[in-house]
Formats: sequence, C-alpha cells, structure tokens
Amino acid sequence: MTNIKLKRKAGRLIRDILDARELALNDIPQEVTQVHLIRKALREIDLFEREADRGQEEAFQIGFDTTIQGRKALAILRKIEQDIEDKLKKHQIGRDASAVISEFEGKLVLDVHKGESAERNELYLRLLAAIINIAEKGNDHSNIMAQVEQLFKTKDAVSRFAAFAFRSESRKTKTAVIRISKNKRRLFELLAELRKSPKPDVTRNLQICLSAIDDEVKEVFRETYLLWKRDFIALLVLLRILNDMEGQEMRYMDPRNPLMPRSPTEKNIRDIQEIKRKLADNCHTLAQGFRIIIGEEVTLEHTAERLKALAQRESTVVRRVA
Repeated sequence: MTNIKLKRKAGRLIRDILDARELALNDIPQEVTQVHLIRKALREIDLFEREADRGQEEAFQIGFDTTIQGRKALAILRKIEQDIEDKLKKHQIGRDASAVISEFEGKLVLDVHKGESAERNELYLRLLAAIINIAEKGNDHSNIMAQVEQLFKTKDAVSRFAAFAFRSESRKTKTAVIRISKNKRRLFELLAELRKSPKPDVTRNLQICLSAIDDEVKEVFRETYLLWKRDFIALLVLLRILNDMEGQEMRYMDPRNPLMPRSPTEKNIRDIQEIKRKLADNCHTLAQGFRIIIGEEVTLEHTAERLKALAQRESTVVRRVA
C-alpha cells in the first residue's frame, strides 16, 4: 500500500468510525425513543452497518500493511547481519571497520530493545496485552468483548480512545524500509571494498552508511508500533460501538415495550453479529502478525548481541596481528 493510499484509507477509517459512533450513540436512539421516526431509524441502522463493516475492513488493511512493512524491514536487517557475520568469520574486515561494526551492533540492540518501548509499554502492557492474547488464540468476539468492556466502561472512554487512535497517524514506515534497502546495497558494496583494501575512506563511508541504517531502523520500529497500536485500538473502539448498537436493537424489540418492528430488527442484529465475527477474525490475524514481529525482533536482538561480541574480538585479533 503506497503512502497516499494509506493516508486515504486512514482518513476513511476515521470518518467511518466517527460516523458510526454518532449514529449508534446519538442519532438512532433519539429517532427511536424521542421523536419516533422509525423508518428513518431503520435507514440509518443500515447506514451504520455499512460504515461499521467498511471501517473494520479498512482498519484490518492498515494493520496488515503495517505488519508487512515491519517484517520487510526485519528481513532486510537479517540479510545485513548475515553478510556482516560472514565477513567477520572470514576475517575480511579490518581493525577500524570491525570497531565500527561493533558500535553499530550495540546500537542495533538498543534500537530493538527501546525502539518500541515509548509507544508500547504503558498502553500495551497495561491495557492491550489481555485482549491481544485472547485475539491471538481464537476469533470468538464474545471473549474479546469481555475485555473490551473493561477497557471502554463509559461513552467518554470510547471517545477518548478513539481520539488517541486517530492522532496524526504515521505514514513513514514504508519510506524508511525503502531507504534501509538502498543502504543495504551500499553496505554490501563497502564490505566488498574492505575485503580488497581496508582504506580509511572506505571505513568512514561504512560508518556513515551504518549510521543511516541505524536511524532508519529506529524510525521503522517506533512507527510500526505506533501505527499498529492505534489501528488495533480503532478496531476495539468499533467493536464496542457495534456491541452497544446490538444491545440497543435488542431493547428496541422488548415485547414489554416494543419500539421497533421485530423482523427487520432481528435481521439487523444478525448483520451486526456477522460484522463482529469478521472483526474478531481480523483481530485474530493481526494479533498473530504482531507476535511474529515480536519474535523476529527478539531473534534480531540476540544476533546483534552476538555479532557485537564477534566484532570486538575480531578487532582485538586484528590489532594484535597488526
């Protein structure tokens, strides 16, 4: 998904969820319980369902694309680490270059460890962890909803979390991944030059290239978590709105005080339940993707720690030989 398409899709997602919230919490209840415009209410319930269904699909596409970009960045970094390790083990990198690589690997460890922490720790560990765990294990929206009820206890909480989810969303990840890929090619060229002749200017260029990669890695990790987290919250906000709407529909056809015709109301409830089922499926898929990224990042962190030590040893060996 290009940055422009992502921007448009995120904009539609914001509008769809906010419109659905307005219909579910304000317009439809007023038309049913106060002014008794039942036909208009039925039309707006249909509109609510269309916007909610489109919103959950848009949120899934944004989250899925974010996961793909994160994994692309990790795949490029794995190739970089493999090439560095190969050159180090074959003693094809000089003393100064080994020191530069050791410094880069140390920064990479910090990038992986800290890159997501500011965006992840407070909200993820305290609020989203239980929901993500449930979503990862299955796609039963009732189990997810039990946790969402605790997260969004009031209408104000729904609005507050929606506002958080829809802050200016990041669209930098794809661009950063492209830059990492370009710098990877430049890095491979420099490592090949070092094998032939470890000249100071090549080592300086290597340091510049690795520094650029480090900056881009920081951006990818931070922005991926930021966008993924907000997207997941958007899905949970939408699930809460759908659940509220379903509860209202059931009250509207209470036989003790029926406010809406039974047949179309029952159909609307079935439609809402189907949207909730699809949304739960999407939460399940995104949660699994999130876990995969976490696992790949842990592996990358361990690799960087190992290569940092290897580069340090190689630098010491080269220095003694020299």
